[in-house]
Amino acid sequence: MTKKAHPKANHNCYAFIVGQAPETHRSSDDGEPSGTAGIPMLDVLKGQKLTNTLAIVTRYFGGTKLGTGGLVRAYAHSTKSAVIKAGLIEKRLESAVTIFIDYSNLNQTNYFLEAKQINTLSTEFLQEVALTISTEHPEIIKAELIELLNGRVRFEDGLKTFYDYPILQAD
Repeated sequence: MTKKAHPKANHNCYAFIVGQAPETHRSSDDGEPSGTAGIPMLDVLKGQKLTNTLAIVTRYFGGTKLGTGGLVRAYAHSTKSAVIKAGLIEKRLESAVTIFIDYSNLNQTNYFLEAKQINTLSTEFLQEVALTISTEHPEIIKAELIELLNGRVRFEDGLKTFYDYPILQAD
């Protein structure tokens, strides 16, 4: 696909890591001298502790030979720049839980959720307030809310799914 998108490019080098740990990884120099493109790109992905990630660097020859050191630096720099520009997210498997409370308990509940850094997915204002949250530990959160609100809360469990959390760029 990349070769079709850039038919005049001299090289489309890549590196990828698949899985929760880097158990499956590959790279390609696509005609560059061995070890000067794919491996430096893969080293960037591993250094950033990335998984389930593919990086492709497309290079057009501009007439200046970079040498092996220059190629290594160029491919590593291009990959790291792309990672920084794209940003990083962490995917967490969490359960959705809808919390039903009286309006009088809304501030206290919001404060609790914020203090616990719980992701609020939605808030609906009906006869009572319905807050849908995502959490890795639904039973613990439910027990703490029951205690906090003296039992004046009810819950509806939702599906488990992966939620995205932006994370800071590592050096």
